[in-house]
Amino acid sequence: MSNKSPVGAHHHITPVRTYVATLFALLVLMALTIAAAKVSFPGGTLTNNIVAMLIACIKATLVMLIFMGVAYTTKLAKLWSVLGFLWLTFAFGILIDYNTRDAIPGPYNDPGSALRANGARDLPATPGDSGVERIGKPKDE
Repeated sequence: MSNKSPVGAHHHITPVRTYVATLFALLVLMALTIAAAKVSFPGGTLTNNIVAMLIACIKATLVMLIFMGVAYTTKLAKLWSVLGFLWLTFAFGILIDYNTRDAIPGPYNDPGSALRANGARDLPATPGDSGVERIGKPKDE
């Protein structure tokens, strides 16, 4: 009786030296991250963040390929891993977009907008708000 796996007939066994080399590479990249954090690159904070994210992406790719075994799996699993990584990147891009909306003038900087950087708490009261007197003559009730 044959015991065949639907994915493949063999399982990859990663040598210990690959794990040690990956660990060494991650430690070197961690030292590079610390060194990059202490250097002020031309272009200011934006360039520093791009360098830090590039190093972080390299570290994440190493972990994903070696420790999670994506390097030794099927093409479909590799595709889903890449798509998940891209989806996470897009999600962070959306968060960055929301956090930088006050830096660029636009309709969200309108004093009446609820999307202001400081929130709606510091907006002046309008006649429709509760506890605010009406503009003009009061109605006779």
